[in-house]
Amino acid sequence: MAIGDHAGSFILGPGHDVAQAQAVAAVCGARAGATPSTAILAALSHLGISRVAVTSPYDAEMTAAGVAFLQSGDVEVATAMQASLADEGAISGVEAALWAAAARALDHADAEAILMMSGGLRLGGVIHRLEAELGKPVVTAPSALVWHACRLLGQADDRPALGLLFGADPHRRRTASHFGPESVQRHQNPFGQPGAADLCLRTRV
Repeated sequence: MAIGDHAGSFILGPGHDVAQAQAVAAVCGARAGATPSTAILAALSHLGISRVAVTSPYDAEMTAAGVAFLQSGDVEVATAMQASLADEGAISGVEAALWAAAARALDHADAEAILMMSGGLRLGGVIHRLEAELGKPVVTAPSALVWHACRLLGQADDRPALGLLFGADPHRRRTASHFGPESVQRHQNPFGQPGAADLCLRTRV
């Protein structure tokens, strides 16, 4: 059973994602359960990635909670951008081209991958093209969830057209460059909404 609510799987902190997946799977009689938060950590580990740049459709508080969850899983966040969209309807209504523009604007030389939060993103057809353009993996909450569900069920996940995650060499490891003690990066927010301020995060070595 795959649960698509990304924010709902990280807002209560580390461990809640696993408990949520187990509880829903048990109620449904499913063989296994998966949440976007658990799936993202598994996907990043599979890709050998420990440092990301994050796009978020959420407000500052929710974005910070998502970043804290990643950090609890030993994933560093080089920089992040929030869109402060009102609700799931607003998130799913954003065209793929705007999310792609956000990823380009956010791309950071020290980030090994772009991570895009929210289960409501519609990016399946552009991920591989964006990866080719940026020269690094682009992992979205929906793509990670589908990949992880396939893994949990022992199903083949070799679908290169869906992105580097699908068909990635599990032995590949990317070499991370080092930050200074405190590095702050600012970016233009392509959403351009009042109150949708960029979230600038200090990173730790």
